[in-house]
Amino acid sequence: MAVFGSIPIDRSGPLPPSDAGAAIGFVLANLILVVAIIGLVVSGLIWARGTRQLAEAHGSSGRSYSRHWGTRVFPSCIVFSAVMAWLATDQAAPAVRSGQAALRTLGAAALVGGMLHSRARILRLIAQVNRVGAGHYSPVAGQDPAWPLSPTPTSDDWNAGQWDPEVLRDIDARRHRDRT
Repeated sequence: MAVFGSIPIDRSGPLPPSDAGAAIGFVLANLILVVAIIGLVVSGLIWARGTRQLAEAHGSSGRSYSRHWGTRVFPSCIVFSAVMAWLATDQAAPAVRSGQAALRTLGAAALVGGMLHSRARILRLIAQVNRVGAGHYSPVAGQDPAWPLSPTPTSDDWNAGQWDPEVLRDIDARRHRDRT
């Protein structure tokens, strides 16, 4: 079995005893490949779930945000890379290896690009919800922030009598209790 077409398949029998190191390397390469594929699938599922939940929390259908064109281009590039090696007469030729590397790089770039595209769409959704819902512009949208609360505290923020009279009564009750 070839690792996505990158290892020649021309060996029909078992490896000779002198190739024990190569056999261990082949097993390790396949093990790393399987772990990488499992990691890619798990991280993709976690990312899709988080994206869907974020979109749904802001009032939109999450499925359209978690699925993007990169998830279709990436497997296509990987399959084309394997087919290229399978159809080639000399699988170790530099042109075949370069073609496979280019297809895999294109697939990875498509996966990252699609994720960034979905991220930008989510940020636009959040900015739109903030703009419409709260009546102000979010800094995510690149607008001037006009938040109802200032990010820097002022002396009025620490005056408990202005923001909650019940808390002021509780503070006074504790002061009187501590004095006695």
